[in-house]
Amino acid sequence: IGPHVLSQTSDLFRKIRNTVRFMLGSLHDFNPDTDRIAYKDMNPLDQYLLHLLRAYATNVTSAYEESNFSKISHHLVNLITVDLSAFYFDAIKDRLYVEDRTSSGRRSAQTALFHLLTSVTKSFAPVAPHLAEEVYAHRRGCTGQLSGAFKNGWIETSPEWDRPALAADFAVARQVKELCQQAMERARIDKTIGSSLDADLIITAGAGPIFQALERLHGSVGTCGSSSLAELLVASHVTLLSDGRETVEHLCANTGVVPTKEYSVGGSVKDENGNVNEIWVEACRCSFYKCPRCWKFWSAEEGSLCQRCEHVLNMKATG
Repeated sequence: IGPHVLSQTSDLFRKIRNTVRFMLGSLHDFNPDTDRIAYKDMNPLDQYLLHLLRAYATNVTSAYEESNFSKISHHLVNLITVDLSAFYFDAIKDRLYVEDRTSSGRRSAQTALFHLLTSVTKSFAPVAPHLAEEVYAHRRGCTGQLSGAFKNGWIETSPEWDRPALAADFAVARQVKELCQQAMERARIDKTIGSSLDADLIITAGAGPIFQALERLHGSVGTCGSSSLAELLVASHVTLLSDGRETVEHLCANTGVVPTKEYSVGGSVKDENGNVNEIWVEACRCSFYKCPRCWKFWSAEEGSLCQRCEHVLNMKATG
């Protein structure tokens, strides 16, 4: 065992600890006996996460049965870095930090995190027992019901989490997100925007299966800031179009999104059935004002709260 192997192992444990720390912090006020949301009522993004978790459980269990520890490490690193840190955690922070503590959206995310923390901890317990017991020690303080990493059985998932059609829609959306990130990076280099929340995104996709997948996540054609697609892209507003680019300014004029200066990126997106669409993404500076509480550009006036944050604070004041 040389320095390179030790360095890789240290890096892996650091990633695991940071991931677990985020989940533990997000579950500090969550009691699974009273706060858990039924799967059918969960946010689509959270349902997709549980689909990924079910696939991870199958793969890592198979790797353990084969005593293939390099494969175990590969599956764990891929879940933590690709699906969680670089994707899911960023998308749900708005619901976790901004929405009312008992809202269905926040409880949905916490339900997914509860299943995730339970399964991931069990999956690395055989190779990192002390870390697993440390996780359970912290969780006992939160829920008062768990006895230990090795006294609760192996990973358990539900067949209803297996949603290939939903996963196919999100696989398309994740490809579109890569194009959106390229467009926003151009705007960021030019100092037109800072974070992704400073941007309005306009996505043009020709009619077909690719567009239909995006439409199912967005809800409808047009502009929205609270759809699953907008949440996934971590943008203040997302406009989805099925027509050519010549309709963009007309539609934006009717929805309040004004493309003051555009940064455009085009590319091909392919679904699991081999269907390919050319997607055009345009990023522009938000035309609304930044809410000082949630940082989304949803406020009608500078320095004022958006309607969502006003509602949350009013509930806290009266509750």
